This record gives sequence, C-alpha cells and structure tokens, in this order.
Amino acid sequence: MKYSSTINNIKCLEWDLTLSQAFLLDLLTYAPHWAQTEKLDGVDYYWVSRNKVLGEIPNAFKTADTVYRALKELHQKGVIEHQKLGRKDMVRFTEKGLEWVFKTAPTPDLKLGNKSELGQNSEINPSKLGNKSENTPKNSEISPTDKNTNNKSISNKKREPKTDSKKEDVFKPVKPEQVSDQTWNDLLGLRKKKRAVESQTAWTRINNSIERAQQATGHTLENIFSYWVMRAWAGFDEKWYINAHPQPTNNFQGNTHANNQPANNKPRRETTEEYKQRMQREFNQEFGIEVQPDSHTDCYS
Repeated sequence: MKYSSTINNIKCLEWDLTLSQAFLLDLLTYAPHWAQTEKLDGVDYYWVSRNKVLGEIPNAFKTADTVYRALKELHQKGVIEHQKLGRKDMVRFTEKGLEWVFKTAPTPDLKLGNKSELGQNSEINPSKLGNKSENTPKNSEISPTDKNTNNKSISNKKREPKTDSKKEDVFKPVKPEQVSDQTWNDLLGLRKKKRAVESQTAWTRINNSIERAQQATGHTLENIFSYWVMRAWAGFDEKWYINAHPQPTNNFQGNTHANNQPANNKPRRETTEEYKQRMQREFNQEFGIEVQPDSHTDCYS
C-alpha cells in the first residue's frame, strides 16, 4: 500500500479534479516502476491493473468500477490517454498531464519586506542571538570538564523507531464484493498455511482463471471461492474447477445412435427421457401408485 501521496493543488483547481482523481494521478506517476509496458500504435502504454490501484490507495477507491470511471474521467479531461487492450486498461500521460510532475511552481520573490525588517537579529537574517551571559560556560553539560560525566539530556533522549521499508512492498489482495467475509478469511488463512506467495502477478493470474471458470460454468464467485477452500488448493486454475463441475448434456438421438453405444466397456450416459422415466417409476414405487398399462402418469408434466 502506498503510504503517502503528493498532490499538485494548483493543477487540481485548474483541471477541476476530485481528491480521488488526484490520488490516482499521483499513483500513475510511478507506473514505470510497477506496471507492464505495452506498445499501441508504436507508443508505450502502461497496463494499470484496477486491483493494483485498490490495493495501493484503498482510501480513494472501494471497487474496480470506480477506478475505471476515474480513468475515463481523466481521459476526458485530457490528462491521460486511456485505451482498452482486451480486458486491460492501458494508460499514458498526455503533454498536459505531464505538467502534474514536471512543471515547477513560480519562484517566490526573495526580496520581501522593508529594509528595517531585515535587521541583523531578524528571523530572515539571524546573527549572534542572546546575551553574553547566555554563552555556554566551560563547565557545562554540553562541554564538561570531567570526561566521565554523563550527559543525561543526550543519553536519555528517545530514539525514533526504525521503520521497516519492506512493509511498504507487501501486496494485499482485495476481496470481491460477491464473496463473504468468512469465505475470504478462510481462503487467506489457507494460502498462508500453504505458504503461497501474495503478489500482484500471482493474483492477476488467479483473477483471470476465476473469470474463465465463471464464464464456463455460470457459477457465482461465492460458489467458486467456497469450493476452492473446500478442496484446500494453494492456488487456482480454471481447468481444475471446470473438470470438477462438468456441464450436463442432453441427448435426444435415441438408443440406437452410435453416440449412445458404450465405448471401451464404459457405461452409457442416461438420456433425459430415460432419467424422467426412472424417476417416475421410483416415485410410483415410493407412494404405492399402480399404473395401468394404458394410462400415463408423469409427475414432471
């Protein structure tokens, strides 16, 4: 997560930007360090992942759709060029957008105030401040004559805690809205137990695989993630999920068709009509219904 952001307030007012758009522009200035480069019409663009934006500036955006709308609005204001490459959001700065970083503010006039305001003992031009009696004596705590004297004012001074710069590089995946908190927490605990690496590259591949699995099966994200946790997979591949959930096929070609004949001694798959007839028989047997040879009873009609 990005710990701090730099906002050009002058450009925010000039371009009529919201705070969320300003935070996004600040993040895009670092895109050459973390985004993948693609050439479109011979020009370099950066692939800006919406999940990456959510992970870096969570206070500015809550969903991937809000990130997409912000990119489109910045494009309409002429600050960036935004194009789609498949499902990827490709971004580059325009000449106008480059002013966010490279155009300097006006140099302040250093000749401020009257001559009387620039005296020798002023804050702008300080000189020897203090009276003679305030000068440091020879036998003071700062300049002790006894070398064994401890300078308590210095030794007792609290040290600033060291910050671990590596923590800034830790990637945190974002929970999809359709997935419950319990399922998401179980999944993160499972991946931690399996020692799976949490990185932008890994989760980009996982999200693409989940999207393909959802398109192939029509299942909800909650179902897919719950099954992932149940199978205790460290990662996710759409082939694993699709193979575990084969889609039913209807066959109305009759028992004599070549496709209905058993191959390699494997049992033939029951047709839809045969399934209905079998369920009808089991229903009649369970409730003691006697069916006359000429009558027809179908509980599914």
